[in-house]
Amino acid sequence: MTQFLIPPNSREGDIVTLDGSDARHLRDALRARVGEAVRLFDGNGTHYQGKVQSTSKNGVSVLVGLRLPAESPRTPLLFAQSILKGDKMDFVIQKAAELGVSSFLPFVSSRTIVRIDPKKDKTTRWQKIAQEASKQCGRATHMIVDPPVTFKTLLEKTEADVKIIFWEESREPLRRFFQRNPPLPPFFKGGILVLIGPEGGFSKDEIDLAVRRRFTALSLGSTILKAETAAIAAMSLIQYELGNI
Repeated sequence: MTQFLIPPNSREGDIVTLDGSDARHLRDALRARVGEAVRLFDGNGTHYQGKVQSTSKNGVSVLVGLRLPAESPRTPLLFAQSILKGDKMDFVIQKAAELGVSSFLPFVSSRTIVRIDPKKDKTTRWQKIAQEASKQCGRATHMIVDPPVTFKTLLEKTEADVKIIFWEESREPLRRFFQRNPPLPPFFKGGILVLIGPEGGFSKDEIDLAVRRRFTALSLGSTILKAETAAIAAMSLIQYELGNI
């Protein structure tokens, strides 16, 4: 069932008014009628059953019903991606939201090709992509997309119980790491941070700096993966190991 975000300040008592693209999708694409069931979520971890009360060109009114139980990830996954060219970044953000990543942290490293224009607010656009993906896949919480930072700032300011940086020259596979560090409670409670580099990968100096900041350099296998492929492989494998999917 398609779910819809409860817009801020849209709720009066038990009635929520959906407008804009959500209202058009529900009214015109799904052809929802009065009395039909709708699934709502507040973006903070809660789902609700709902029922269409009325439809008009101005919006769709939904009666908020039973609160539904929602599962939270056992271990939060913070995923940091060096900014990629073209639509690749949009694609990775979409898949990160679908795969249950808690926070997405874009950054600029020495081999990042894309340069951020301070006059263009990409973070808002990326957050919208994450929200749409969250709605589509039934997440109760939004993935937060942070504003881009430099590689050094990311290493200094981001905290997590476990920190991993993937590097094609590392000889330690991900599976061996989890064999040595099984993610059982209370381990990893503070989350796990994962870094993936740009199209050209990380430099040796960047890997050395990350290791000094308590990161473990790991490998995704013997083949050289495209950056966007490496990102999805890393997210999927780690979420599986953490028991989040």
